[in-house]
Amino acid sequence: MSRIMSGAGLQKLAYSPLPPDYVRLLKLECRKGSQEPRGELINHHIDRLPPYSALSYAWGDQNPEQGDLGLFCDGQELSVTPNLHRALRRLVKSGESALYWIDQICINQCDKGERSTQVGMMGRIYERASRVVIWLGEAPSDLRTALSAIPAILSALQTVSGTVLITEANFRALKLPKRSSPIWSTLGALFASKWFTRLWVLQEAVLAKEICTLYGDDVLNWEVISSLASAILQANLASFLRGDSGQFTKPKDQADGVVAGDHDREEVDRVPIAAGGR
Repeated sequence: MSRIMSGAGLQKLAYSPLPPDYVRLLKLECRKGSQEPRGELINHHIDRLPPYSALSYAWGDQNPEQGDLGLFCDGQELSVTPNLHRALRRLVKSGESALYWIDQICINQCDKGERSTQVGMMGRIYERASRVVIWLGEAPSDLRTALSAIPAILSALQTVSGTVLITEANFRALKLPKRSSPIWSTLGALFASKWFTRLWVLQEAVLAKEICTLYGDDVLNWEVISSLASAILQANLASFLRGDSGQFTKPKDQADGVVAGDHDREEVDRVPIAAGGR
């Protein structure tokens, strides 16, 4: 369940070794008047954890032009990937602080032994978190228009069974937005988030006591997004949402992950906890 990066481009933080059965939590705070968060790593026994949130996100590729970005942590500058840096700026408001578990920061990725041990604890880490925060990345500027259309789209798709023929007459009869409406491309961008392509997304969502889904500056309703994914699959509209962009490698499989996370929580015991694929 671990995402591993090479050391290239990452400035090493001087991690102290973790005692057995301990994890690190990140105290993330943003001082008043600042938009840049700072961090402090605190060791806690896995069975004596204070309330905290666990972040579920895609590491993303290192930006070759911008490179990794810095987080001031424990008095040192720790490099994090651009996608995580964007998430960190949304996790705490100015003048506030909160505890998070974030694998890229809380695990010493350069220590293979620690990484292996922490991977074996990740199920408990997500399960014991007060909430799991899902970061989908930056959102399109017209997201809120698309979000406001979701209830009507859901209502329309739930009245049909099987495939919806992609014709203007059909869309009009179902009172769906026009085929050319930017609402569809915006929803396509939502489900094209790299988060949906991650191997361990099901487990992190299933184990959560509570889910908070962040997409840019907006908080999405996880149950609504799950229901929308299910309705799109049942109507065979995934390829329509994908358009010609080819952003989904396996759109049905990715959306199925969301649906399974919503409806099949009993399956969690059969999802292995192992390294790789993040």
